[in-house]
Amino acid sequence: MKYKVGDKVRVINNSNGNQFKIGEIVTITQLYENPIESHYKANSNNDSWWVNDNNIEPFNYKDMTKCIVLGENTNKSLNPKIIEVFFSLGANFKLIEESNRQRASNFDYIELICKSYNTVDKNSYDLMFGYNIPNDRSTGVLLVGYWNDGIV
Repeated sequence: MKYKVGDKVRVINNSNGNQFKIGEIVTITQLYENPIESHYKANSNNDSWWVNDNNIEPFNYKDMTKCIVLGENTNKSLNPKIIEVFFSLGANFKLIEESNRQRASNFDYIELICKSYNTVDKNSYDLMFGYNIPNDRSTGVLLVGYWNDGIV
């Protein structure tokens, strides 16, 4: 078996029918091995689903995107929620099509610019900026979504 009870893993797909969000960090709570493949019961925020090796990948806190709240020092929650991106704005503020939309995990740095920047259909979206090269934001992308707890 690749993982053991207590390991933190990142969900990379839902091909087995689990209802975790892609990118969500979950904890392995139970193991089940059969001759064909290993299965793991995983838990996140009181939600449990069975996953297999094709649904998850190792998670290491050191590999996380560095999330920055401009001008704020925040305390991290015990059950953090990941950043969700719904819209990406590229050069000239053109909306990037959903199929090409950037994921939060594509960036080394994400800055929260404004919480509750815009309200659309009763959803209060946050404005963020994602980029990869420290001190060079020229290739960055504006992101609209939910900052949640600032975890990628």
